[in-house]
Amino acid sequence: MPPIQNTPPSITPSSSSQSSTLSFNRMTSSSSNLNISLSNQLNPASPSLTNNMSNPAPITAVLTLMPVSGTKDAPYFNGTCVKNFLKQLILHGARASITSKDQLFDYIVEYSLVDVQCIIHFQTKFDPDVSGKTWKDAEDMLAELYSTGNQPLKLTKCNIEDFCMVYSVKLKLMKKADIDQYYQAFLAVSAPLCKEKVITDTKQQYYFVQGLPTKDTKFVMTKLTDVKKKHAMPPKISKVVGILNTGLEDKDSLIYWNWDANKDNMDEITAHLHPHIPETHYKQE
Repeated sequence: MPPIQNTPPSITPSSSSQSSTLSFNRMTSSSSNLNISLSNQLNPASPSLTNNMSNPAPITAVLTLMPVSGTKDAPYFNGTCVKNFLKQLILHGARASITSKDQLFDYIVEYSLVDVQCIIHFQTKFDPDVSGKTWKDAEDMLAELYSTGNQPLKLTKCNIEDFCMVYSVKLKLMKKADIDQYYQAFLAVSAPLCKEKVITDTKQQYYFVQGLPTKDTKFVMTKLTDVKKKHAMPPKISKVVGILNTGLEDKDSLIYWNWDANKDNMDEITAHLHPHIPETHYKQE
């Protein structure tokens, strides 16, 4: 009887075992990938990060230069407002990355009016051939030479009254540009008086209406309440300007005088009317 051989049976993995094994392998692989990813994040020297950092995004530098003398944005010194000019020069220098004021004093001459250049160019504190010049020395000398240029205009109450007398007899304001010009001229006289407390804000508002051409004053009065027609409570200047601008658009109003636009041609108009109207009716006094 031949001996019995105990040969182990061949074991064929079941499909469930294969599935479990594959699933385990996938989990192991995913875990490995996760560990690598975390390792890359925690390790700055990892190859993936190193590759990204080796090609940084380009940075564009913007260089600002001092403006060319005589151009629109360049500072300009004509002998007045010394402090404002020097402040502007310092600001332009900061934009051009000039942090030391001592590097700016040559620009004082460059940005000055020709008449000013003739006065200061060869002074020791501005001479380009002299070394050791400082901003403080140049600033002090300008303040000494042009001290009156920093002083506000000395005006009196008579000046604002004269302004009203002159402008009130002028032609009606026919364009928005005319209104702007009147407003600007008025502020040039009245603002210094307000600053020096010569007149109050209320008086300034009162004079603004008084200085308007007569026909414009009449139109403004038609748009005001009885209270605002009094000296003690005149309307704000901004309100009056708004009324004037509105009046330019209301050409159907009885207060609109279209013939004022032809006032410049008065000689021609007078010559045309001469045969029809007695001379005394249009003869200027």
